[in-house]
Amino acid sequence: MEKVIINRQELYHMVWKEPMTTLAKRYSISDNGLRKICIKLQVPLPKKGHWMKVKAGKKVKVTPLPLTYKGEQEVRLTVREDGEAYDPTGLSALARVQRDLEDHNRDLITVPDTIKRPDPLIVAAKEVFDREKKKRSYNGLYSCMRSLNIHASPATAARAFRFMDTLIKALKALGNDVVVEYQSTYAVIESERFEIGVREKLTKYTIKCGTWDSSEYKPSGLLSFWYKNFGTKEWADGKKPLEDRLSRIIATLQLKGKQEHAERLERERKQAEREERERTYREMEARQEKELANLNNILVEAERWRQAKVMRDYANEVERAARNNNIYTEQLGEWAEWVRKKADWHDPQVKRQDELLTEVDWETLNLKKKPSYFFW
Repeated sequence: MEKVIINRQELYHMVWKEPMTTLAKRYSISDNGLRKICIKLQVPLPKKGHWMKVKAGKKVKVTPLPLTYKGEQEVRLTVREDGEAYDPTGLSALARVQRDLEDHNRDLITVPDTIKRPDPLIVAAKEVFDREKKKRSYNGLYSCMRSLNIHASPATAARAFRFMDTLIKALKALGNDVVVEYQSTYAVIESERFEIGVREKLTKYTIKCGTWDSSEYKPSGLLSFWYKNFGTKEWADGKKPLEDRLSRIIATLQLKGKQEHAERLERERKQAEREERERTYREMEARQEKELANLNNILVEAERWRQAKVMRDYANEVERAARNNNIYTEQLGEWAEWVRKKADWHDPQVKRQDELLTEVDWETLNLKKKPSYFFW
């Protein structure tokens, strides 16, 4: 979808030239969303009944654009492509998926206070985490080595496991999967793999050490969730806790999985087309090369046949001229017969055997020389 930048003056002319509903469809936004943009940029809007008066041919009053406004002067809108379905809510694809999750799968995306019937991956990860707690930590964080990608302090571990358990169960309930391979955790959505993990953020402290400073990191108590797939995206505790962002996270993974799957299928389709075009081209190229080789063979054979014919005609003409001039000799007759035999050897239609020419390459007319060691 094409993005366009419209300045405030252009927007003003647009909303007074066409109804808001028409513009909203053109730019893939709700009419209410477009109205909010106009209010923000202090672009006056036609009052109720304006377009009915215009349709009836009545005179209407146009409110001038305030010139005292000093705020933003441009807005970026998305042009709706031909044939693209129009969503009157103006919601993005991601927002629609998220809203659908919240409306129909609220129980799946609600992180409970305690884990009930934990997923087997969670059970295995907690066992590893409990063992790792007895070992040395990394800046106060412990991990589930060779298990789920969770890095947290003992104080936030319970939250991390509850969040990950809810995420795993929700993804599986929606027809996806979560797998652990080579010390990495992957969400498998539409056959596409996204590396995922939960990690507690660290807080940096500066420690005065005489004339120099050193840095130390400690667990912050703030959790973040991330995924990797041709780039990394992260959500973290903020104004909203990570648990309240779960619907957005799952919606993003669902939508990203479908997009990546569609793009992969498109790449495979284009690759198959390229391979088919190349196969067709190579096949035609091979046929052309074979055809050209056959043609060259015919030309060579035809030329040798012509040369053989010329040799015979020449021998016959020499004999005829000699007889007419009464100078014909037995020696000349032997020579003419020799020419005819060589012509038969040279003629592709005859290819007569010739004892003295057995070591001659028939096609190149070059003598096949033997290497020096042949005679030893």
